[in-house]
Amino acid sequence: MFKTLCILLALGSGLLAGEETKNWSNEIDLSGSWSSGNTKSNDIRLGNSFELKKDKSSFTLDFDVARVETFAKTAAGPPPYEVSHATSTVSEENYKLAMGYRRSISTRLNWLVDGSWEKDKVVGIDSRTVLSVGLGNTWVDTEQRKFTTDYLATLVDEQRVVEAAGVDGSYPAISFHMDHHETVTSASKYKQKFILDFNTDDTDDYQIDWKHEFAVSVSTRIALKLELELNYKNVPALAELALYGGSPAVPTGATVIIPLEDLDTIFLVTMSLKL
Repeated sequence: MFKTLCILLALGSGLLAGEETKNWSNEIDLSGSWSSGNTKSNDIRLGNSFELKKDKSSFTLDFDVARVETFAKTAAGPPPYEVSHATSTVSEENYKLAMGYRRSISTRLNWLVDGSWEKDKVVGIDSRTVLSVGLGNTWVDTEQRKFTTDYLATLVDEQRVVEAAGVDGSYPAISFHMDHHETVTSASKYKQKFILDFNTDDTDDYQIDWKHEFAVSVSTRIALKLELELNYKNVPALAELALYGGSPAVPTGATVIIPLEDLDTIFLVTMSLKL
């Protein structure tokens, strides 16, 4: 399905090439923290959103990267000991690439093709590729407000870090998307995006992604954002954890397989640069 994403990228670019009026935008989001001294860690989060509009068509290309690396203290030699942060551990690693093509059929109705790939080992996803086709409605589209809904048929190809016995990672699904943009003041905007995915092979397997964003412009190109993202999975992935026992607890050398939490909550403060 990764080849399909490449085809989608070429298709979107080719379809847009025939349009007359051009309008594009690009927005870069960056947040991070770096610490040294008694603790040493690197926390980097980078996102980019590109949109190209030409008359009745639009093409979007987005990517997000999050990586958290921590360094453990070690001591070497006879006293006085030489202390260093020599051992590093990646405690969080997330990559996501998404693209889509949309074309208006009428003022309120449009058709669309979406594709995405992501890797998020924290929630148990080693690789997840999604291809979707469907219809959408544009209910409101003004300078003050925009509200759209999409209805999609989806194919999913998923490999989890810990595979559950008897579970097929490739399955059809149906998706509902809702986008809402609101201009609060001349210098602030609110956005929310709601996604509901149903696995049609297993109706108990559904997930909800709900993202809220409030941005305040510092200048014509720079804004500060507050973001809250809720990710719920009714059937969460599995994780293999080290088993501890005794009092005080010490490693037993064994591991156990348990389900992860069904809800992840993410809060971010980011700086956004518009090109």
